[in-house]
Amino acid sequence: MRLGTSLIIGGALFALAIFVGLLAPWLAHTDPVMDANLMNAEEPPSWMWWFGTDAQGRDIYSRVVHGARISLTVGIVSQLVNSVIGVTLGLTAGYWGGWWDDVVNGLTNLMLAIPSLIFALAIMAVLGPGLTSPHRARIDQLVVHLPDRTGVDAVAQEPGLCAGGKNTRLR
Repeated sequence: MRLGTSLIIGGALFALAIFVGLLAPWLAHTDPVMDANLMNAEEPPSWMWWFGTDAQGRDIYSRVVHGARISLTVGIVSQLVNSVIGVTLGLTAGYWGGWWDDVVNGLTNLMLAIPSLIFALAIMAVLGPGLTSPHRARIDQLVVHLPDRTGVDAVAQEPGLCAGGKNTRLR
C-alpha cells in the first residue's frame, strides 16, 4: 500500500508544528509578550527579527512559535472532546435504538444542517473571545468572593448576570 504525497506532506507539517510547539521556549529568542520595546516597533524582517516586529515592538517570530502551543492545544483538545461525545452518542444510539436512536439522528442532522462557520461565530458571540468564557469567570468570581451567600442568592444579588444588562437585578 502506497501512501499519498499529500498525506506525507501533511504529516510532516503536523509533526513540525508539534515540534515547534513543544520546543517553543528554546526556539524563540525573546519573550512574546514581555519583551515589548517601542524603539523596535514595526521593524522589517532581518537577522535580528526573523519575521519583523509588530506595532508594540514585539518579535513576531517569537509570537508565532509560542502561539503554536495554544493553537495545537485548542485543536487537539476540541477534537478529543468531539470524538468522545460522538462515539458515546453513536454507541448508545446503536445499542439502545428506538427513540434514543431517533433523537441522536435528529441531533446529527441538525448539526449537519447548520454551516460550521456560522455555528462557530454564534458560539463566539455567546462566549466571547479567548479560551475561557467571561460569564464563567464571573460565576467563578462569585463563588470565590461571596462564600457567605448561597449560589442562587449570590447570583440573584449580582448585577450583570441576567439578560437585561449590567444594572439589572433579579430582585
